Amino acid sequence: MADRICHECGVAMVRDTRPQAFEYKGQVITIDQPGWYCTSCGEGLLMPEDMAATDPLFEAFRDHIDGILPPAEIKRIRKKLDLRQKQAGVVLGGGASAFHKYESGVGKPSLAISNLLRLLDHDPSRLREITGHQADEARGP
Repeated sequence: MADRICHECGVAMVRDTRPQAFEYKGQVITIDQPGWYCTSCGEGLLMPEDMAATDPLFEAFRDHIDGILPPAEIKRIRKKLDLRQKQAGVVLGGGASAFHKYESGVGKPSLAISNLLRLLDHDPSRLREITGHQADEARGP
């Protein structure tokens, strides 16, 4: 890409990676942010690809603050419960393809699903209560 001139002070900008603090709900994370930076005043210019490079880190930070389980943790707990992805979606909620989406990072579980998985991770025997209740409902009155 061609040289950039700072829109604030008119001095040349350089391509660099600099630490950038991001705040979310009172919590702060510092991420190394690529971009164009002014050699004089320090003003930064971020291109779409610069944001794309750090968005996953910021998104993971937000999810952590919000209590949303990461994909690898969802997969670990599902396997611990000995459920296939489709089974987990049907039994725990979200639908047949939900856990495929959660585990691939395409979709995010709700806080309720994250909390349910945490509870089942601590006490997998409680899964029988859910599956037994669903079997009772399927039989009807």
